Amino acid sequence: MKRRFAGLFTLVALMMLSACAVNSVPFAPESEVPSGKALVYVYRPQQFVDASVTFKVLFNGQEAPDKLYNARYFPYFADPGRTEVVLKNVGLPSKVYGRVDLDLKPGQTYYLKAGRSGKTEIVLKLIEMDAAVARPEIEKCSWIKAAE
Repeated sequence: MKRRFAGLFTLVALMMLSACAVNSVPFAPESEVPSGKALVYVYRPQQFVDASVTFKVLFNGQEAPDKLYNARYFPYFADPGRTEVVLKNVGLPSKVYGRVDLDLKPGQTYYLKAGRSGKTEIVLKLIEMDAAVARPEIEKCSWIKAAE
């Protein structure tokens, strides 16, 4: 009985891992930004604290199609202008972890990091990052594309 349970558990675990691996794409810069749009990369570096928590990102109240997982990123093509970006956990109770206001320009690229707000605090916040700092960090992340 224990062998069957262990075998079933192993099979289910492997299936779950392979399902994640199928959609996971290493970082690759977007080659084309649609005309009249700004490109916003939202990323979350690998960290142990809160690793299992998944976040949703809202742009002016509209939820992005991709979720933000640990060690993951996603690109988002946004309309230019004043944009409020909000980071919320998925699930109940839903809590706002970060908020940032951006003035997006068409054809420009922006980097938003979901990072810890202190060495002892276990909360995330959204931080607008300089490309020189963000690129090495985001290259360690991968993208799990939303189902189309």
